[in-house]
Amino acid sequence: MKKIIRLFAIEIFALYLTDQIAHGLIFSPRLEGILITGVALTFAVYIIRPLLGVLLLPLTLATLGIFRFLAHAVTLYIVDRVVEQFAVEGFSFAGASVFGREIPSLHYTNPIAYLAFAVVLWVVTAIVRWIMK
Repeated sequence: MKKIIRLFAIEIFALYLTDQIAHGLIFSPRLEGILITGVALTFAVYIIRPLLGVLLLPLTLATLGIFRFLAHAVTLYIVDRVVEQFAVEGFSFAGASVFGREIPSLHYTNPIAYLAFAVVLWVVTAIVRWIMK
């Protein structure tokens, strides 16, 4: 139970940070939408993503792990279709300057937006888990 609550908190925080980093995630009532999406994403991480991982295992092995993000994107797409308070309406990153390096602005429409948000969510979640160790 503690592990599920911890994952729920990480997913909510990651959703919030991802929404601040890149625009395109729509939560209809702001706080309620993030909480409901966090519950659905937590459920999807425990149930749906492992099944997708098994189904996509040959592609993941053939591409040395690159297709792992496809499972994340499909999970995000399923959550988008199931949860009414959540929608992905494209991916828009304004660009940034990090340690003197320029990150260009990026704009994607669906379905590439799901993949872009899956990558950003994965990075944010990995950083949060690393900090919590």
